[in-house]
Amino acid sequence: MRLSIDDIDLYCLGQRNTIPRDTIYSGVGYVYDSAGNVLYDSHAGLNLRYNQLNLIEKVMRGDTIVVKNSYLSDKY
Repeated sequence: MRLSIDDIDLYCLGQRNTIPRDTIYSGVGYVYDSAGNVLYDSHAGLNLRYNQLNLIEKVMRGDTIVVKNSYLSDKY
């Protein structure tokens, strides 16, 4: 099952913040793992890799690393 950010409808309830209401479509260009992490975005041509905490570790376009993240354990 694939879901595109373009497929999320937004609406407002009174003076509350905008609340997303999702509509699921298949074949729209995103691939997810079983934890709900985006693995591939075909629109941007990006592959995303996650660490053991499900935080994005690398974003790649082809064989090129576009973003490489590291996280500190002390929150700073």
